[in-house]
Parts: sequence; C-alpha cells; structure tokens
Amino acid sequence: MTGPIDAAERFRFAGLRAKFARLSGLAEEHRKAVERDPLPYLVDMANENARLKLAIEEAIHALQGMAVIAPRPEHGPIPPPDIRTDLFNRIRAGEEILKSALASK
Repeated sequence: MTGPIDAAERFRFAGLRAKFARLSGLAEEHRKAVERDPLPYLVDMANENARLKLAIEEAIHALQGMAVIAPRPEHGPIPPPDIRTDLFNRIRAGEEILKSALASK
C-alpha cells in the first residue's frame, strides 16, 4: 500500500540522490583539476598550514601566561592577584585566537 507519506519520502530521496550525484561529479572534477596542476593547491595548503600554525602558537602563548614567576629573595615567589581569573582570561584569549583563525579562512 502506497500512501501520501511514501510518495513524499520517494520524492525527497530522489532529490537527495540528485544532489549526491551533482556533488560527486563536482568532487571528481576537482580531483582531476588537482591532478592536472597540483602546485596552486599545494601552495594554498602550505599557506593555510602556516597560518594555522601561527594561530596555534599564539594560543599556546596566551594560555601559558606567566610561565615563570620571578621570585623575590625575601618573600619567595609572587603569585598573580587572582589565579582563577588569570587562568580564565588566558583560556578565553587562547579560545578567541583559535576562533578567529578558523573563521578567517
């Protein structure tokens, strides 16, 4: 028995099959273009890798904060005023660096 729901489902799947076929064709065209001339794609990927590496290094630097606290001989090490706030701010700064790097692609 075929009802209106079955017909709607068949129509929806036909549309999905058409989209999949179109995307598969585009992917194949892209693969062939890369095989014909890989240099521009390799340059783009190298630039993207360098940009993301720099963003990761900036995030690591922001997350590290004060890695070493300079000691005062008479009082010992001087901790930051509020360690939790400092840690939270460093985490947020690292998060913002990574978000902006991923968004700017």
